[in-house]
Formats: sequence, C-alpha cells, structure tokens
Amino acid sequence: MNPNEKPSAGQHSFLVRYTPDDTKNYNYSGVTLEKDVAVTVIPATAPEILWLTASTIPYGEPLSASRLESEDANGTFVWKNADEKPNAGTRNYAVVYTPNNASDYGYENVTLEKGISVTVNKAESVIDVSGDRMEYAYTGELQSVNSGATLNHSECAPVYANNHFTTVAEGDGLQVKISAAETANYLAAETAVTIHVAKAEAPKFILPAASRLTYGQKLSESSFTGGENAPGNFAWENGNILPPAGLNTCNVAFTPDDPDNYAWTQDILVQKIEVIVDQKPVSMTVENASKTYGDADPQISKNGTVLTWQEHAGQSRSCEPVYIGKV
Repeated sequence: MNPNEKPSAGQHSFLVRYTPDDTKNYNYSGVTLEKDVAVTVIPATAPEILWLTASTIPYGEPLSASRLESEDANGTFVWKNADEKPNAGTRNYAVVYTPNNASDYGYENVTLEKGISVTVNKAESVIDVSGDRMEYAYTGELQSVNSGATLNHSECAPVYANNHFTTVAEGDGLQVKISAAETANYLAAETAVTIHVAKAEAPKFILPAASRLTYGQKLSESSFTGGENAPGNFAWENGNILPPAGLNTCNVAFTPDDPDNYAWTQDILVQKIEVIVDQKPVSMTVENASKTYGDADPQISKNGTVLTWQEHAGQSRSCEPVYIGKV
C-alpha cells in the first residue's frame, strides 16, 4: 500500500503489512504479516458554491446569450432553459450547477439549482418606410399619408402625424412623422419621410367668342361670350390696338383662378381668338345750293356740301363733292 495515496470516496480494499519491532526475541514464522483491509472513504464536505452573476441581454435573445460569470472553480454553470427568450425586465431564471467531483464531495444535501437575476433590456423598434408612398399629385381634395410603414414587431402599429394636405404648397416637401410607442418589450422610435406633390394637369376648356367691332374701336371694346369650363378670366393681351376691318386673330391672355395647383403651360395662358371688325359706315351730308343760270358754281364753304367720315376719335377726313350735272 502507498501510504500517500488519497483514495476516492467509497469502499476500498488495501493491503496492510505488519512490521514487528522485535524479531530477535519473537518468532513470527508462520504468522501472516500482510492482510487486505476494507476501508470506507466517506465523501468530504462539499465546498461552498460561489454563485454567479449574469450579463444583460436585449429582448429577443435567448438566455444562452447571457454570460454566466463566477469565480467558482469546482464546477460549471448552465442555464436550465437556455433557449428561453425572456420578456424585457429583471427576473430570476434557473441555473444548474454541475460539480467537477461529485463522488468525493458530499453534494447530496447541497442545492445545485438556483434562480439567477437577469436583466433583459427592451429592444430597438425599427420603422421601415420603404413601403410608404412618396409621390402625390394635386386632386383638389384633402389627402393623407397614413399607410405603408412597418415595424419589426407587432406590439404596436406605426402612428402618422403632420400627414394631411390639400394644396401643392401644403404637401410638396411636407415632412410626415412616423412613430412607434414604447411597449412592454420595445423602445419608442420616430422617423420622417418627405413627400412630393406635383401640380395637376391643367383642365380642358372651350374658348369664348369675341364680340364684333367696328373699325376705329379698340380691341378692349370687344367682349367675351360663351366658352365652357374655363376656370379663370380672359383679357386681351393688348387691348389698346385698333384692329383693321376684316377677320383678325388676336392674342388673349388667360388668368387662371388657381395658378398654383395646376400645370398651366404658355400655350394655355396665351391663346388666339378671332375678332371680326366691320367697316365703319361713311356719312354724307349734302346741303342745297342755288345759283343764277350762267353764273359760276357756288363757292363751297367749309361747312358746305361735304362728304365726311370718322376714322377714329379725334380725327376726321372730308372729301369734295362730285357734281353729276349743273344746277
């Protein structure tokens, strides 16, 4: 037997050798000096378990992601339900201790399982705006941006704010806010999208007709009648011109009632309308005159027998009369 051997706990048989102190005076012949002796090794008292601490994890991770930290060198620790994904908050979760040497130390009455506190932080909420509509066009009605965004969880729904508009000015460049409220397991989040609102196509309409003029009148004296669905007013581009007699095609300017929400092109804002200009009637005044036979023709006074007409305000022209015969 090796006296330095440290037997493990349990039942053992060891050879014991007897060495007499006095072999000169005593005869040990025939005496058995070696014998197997049964030895029971009782397990030692188990060392104290140095229970550990656990690191924090974010919501959505399993318990196995939490590191178990301890100075205990006599065993190992594992989560009892390592795949469990706990909710956010601080709670105790079971850890199992496995001794390295359970045969030589008495762990029968030692608790090898204990609840360890774990803090699970709330996860980040992620708002995905890739499904949001960014491009709009003016319709004349109130429009809203209120769908398309999604979250990385289902504990709440995205909420829209500053998301209504009617006119192009109200909507183009509008920053729509999208938020997610804080929930049991997720933090609050907020983002924004910028939308664009285009002008609507200019509405179609029928041009009005221009009233007739008489030569000498200004174009501005021709009024507009008829026409359909014109969302605005018409005016001659140059109302001071004096168009000649006959059929004239003149520029008319259209001023829309809503210049900001429709795409008015130049060919709509300035168009041509026909104007008929009648010839101005000529008035002839003939005054009676008399003379004695054989006398010279009477002198025509300034206000005598004349042919006059008005070309335009402030001007006149006179023509000498033509005598068909003698008086």
